[in-house]
Amino acid sequence: MLIHRVLSFCYYHAHKVSEIAEYLGISDSSYLRKQVLANLEKQGYLEKSKLSRAMYFKTNWDMVTVK
Repeated sequence: MLIHRVLSFCYYHAHKVSEIAEYLGISDSSYLRKQVLANLEKQGYLEKSKLSRAMYFKTNWDMVTVK
């Protein structure tokens, strides 16, 4: 499932949207940003930070555990 792959990829290190898209093998699209990443952030599963102009996403360890 797409959501699980995003959360596991961002669990130990924060990643830019382009890195997440490349890992998933999909385009860095507004769908990925708005429908997937924004929803995960809104629900508290991802934490967003901004460094310069790039947005980085990291899994919120309080909400997700990797088995």
